[in-house]
Amino acid sequence: MNVRPQCYSCNIHRHGASVDFREALVDEYGEDAVRELEARRNDIVKLDEAWYQDRLIHYTELVKKLERDIL
Repeated sequence: MNVRPQCYSCNIHRHGASVDFREALVDEYGEDAVRELEARRNDIVKLDEAWYQDRLIHYTELVKKLERDIL
């Protein structure tokens, strides 16, 4: 939810433009959701191999579905 691409200028010269970035998140998801993200900013998440395997299967299936839909 809080991962977005940024142009070189915003990311490097404006150090992530965090104020603008936060405002955009609030516009898209609402203040409560952004506050929840901020409250969890220091949480440590350790993902195990099973999680990665599950994601690999999930995205492989999505790619196959997209390929079928395109053809």
